[in-house]
Amino acid sequence: MRRATATILAVLSLAGTLSLATAQNFASRAGAASSAAPLPAAVTLAPTTVSPSLSAIPSVSALPKVSLPSSAIPAVKAVANNTVAAHAAHAQADFSGPIKPQAAVANYTAAPAAGSASRTPAPVRPSLQGRQQHEDEPTAFLPDGTPIPPDSYMGGFHGTNIPPDQVVKDRGFTARGSMEDWRLQEHAESQSAPASAFRGTTPIVASPEGDGGAAYWADQGGWVYEFHGVPTWGVNGNLDGRIQRPDGSYRDNLMRGEMENAVPAEIPIECIVRWGQVQEFSSSGKLYVPVSGWAANPQYDIQQCLKFWGSSTGAPAQ
Repeated sequence: MRRATATILAVLSLAGTLSLATAQNFASRAGAASSAAPLPAAVTLAPTTVSPSLSAIPSVSALPKVSLPSSAIPAVKAVANNTVAAHAAHAQADFSGPIKPQAAVANYTAAPAAGSASRTPAPVRPSLQGRQQHEDEPTAFLPDGTPIPPDSYMGGFHGTNIPPDQVVKDRGFTARGSMEDWRLQEHAESQSAPASAFRGTTPIVASPEGDGGAAYWADQGGWVYEFHGVPTWGVNGNLDGRIQRPDGSYRDNLMRGEMENAVPAEIPIECIVRWGQVQEFSSSGKLYVPVSGWAANPQYDIQQCLKFWGSSTGAPAQ
């Protein structure tokens, strides 16, 4: 099962559909979801690439052979039904973490930092200026006011018109203002006051259909940055079915087609993996970042990145 999942994700990573960090995050969850029988070890995923076509996908004959015992079939079905199908139905918008039942989220409370008094952070609060390390793990807020910790630390791709020389000069991306609004609905629907505490990422650079992804946020000539090791909330997964209408019924996120995940607006330079400039196919008008257009960030340091988010984080060790 793990090898089968990793094989699928290796194909997606080679095609530029998912970042390597996203693929590994998803593969580890899929493997952890199965305990019905001993499963084969996972294959090693290929390095992340962003291909302007599907020609980079290896042929079926080139993929590792997978042989599963009959006792493992229930585990395969469980992962397929509970994870793959659910995320596919949301157009990959929720790869930041498992989809949580509404009742579970409604009762979720953020755990206090070790050795500190229990406290509930305010939805709108002063931002940390000057790259100050967070004392506690950042907390986002659901429409009903419930604080929730990050779904993961996968990050994703962020599209913008800010060039790399400015990002390097600023030592990353800065907070949007002196006061920040940590409410997810207000961020997603552009209603934050006074300024959103988040910036958006997507799990893909550009969709094959040419209608979504970070490249389309940046537009031609703009820039796509890959973040890793930053607090990440799946916007659709946390908002769908939880936004109350005046008549008492509930609706989804109005902007769910953006396939957005939310990360803190302030991103230290150590959390930026690489960047690339967006180009356009002359034949189709679709946007992409060519493989040769990516530049690795020499200051990327996952350990320093994770330290920035506070000692109480549930972030991965690498």
